[in-house]
Amino acid sequence: MSKKIVSIQLRLIQNILLGILLVVSMLVIAPAFPAHAASYVVSTLNDSGTGSLREAITAALAT
Repeated sequence: MSKKIVSIQLRLIQNILLGILLVVSMLVIAPAFPAHAASYVVSTLNDSGTGSLREAITAALAT
């Protein structure tokens, strides 16, 4: 075999192994970060205080 063919074969094997590594790492990492939705009720148009949008944002950022 010529050096060019061996080089192409090695590059192909390397790309396949990198692809497998990428898929496996995604399968390992993906379940580690589940997303959880939360509901915050805004019941007043006031700028601050109980039920205000500002309080809901502050509560969301605290979690």
